Parts: sequence; C-alpha cells; structure tokens
Amino acid sequence: MVPYGGLHSTKEFMKGKPVKIGYIMWTLCSVDGFPYNLDMYCGKDYRRTTLLGPYFASTMLSSVSSDKQHFILFDNFFGKPPVVV
Repeated sequence: MVPYGGLHSTKEFMKGKPVKIGYIMWTLCSVDGFPYNLDMYCGKDYRRTTLLGPYFASTMLSSVSSDKQHFILFDNFFGKPPVVV
C-alpha cells in the first residue's frame, strides 16, 4: 500500500493495515527485493471473469521466463489459490 491522503478515485481503505488509505500496488520481487513487475489495483473490473488473486498472480508471473528456475511465494492474501499458470 502506497500512502495517499488526497482526493482520487483509485485510493483504497484497508481497516486493519498500518497504512490505511492509499494505492494498492502489486509487485513481483526477487529475493534481494529487486522489482521485476509492478501493477496498481484500480478498483473492480467488471469485464474480468477470474478471481482477483489468480488474475494478478498470472499477470505478475507473465514476466517470469521459466517456472523451473524460480521458487514462487505468495502472501496470505491468496489463502489457497487455484492458480494454474
């Protein structure tokens, strides 16, 4: 979450987080913290047919060249995702 207190339609409010108001940024990072892929959540997309977690996981992993060379971990936001990439 990127903190932001101004007026904008894409900012989100998350009650239990340290940064409660701001932009939600999805990031694919290396072990060293180097970002490979970034995407900002801009609200509900009514054209999307898949769930939010698997959609962003597949979007982020599109920049990974081979799944045999990488070990991928997810935050607990996904729970038990039905992710098939």
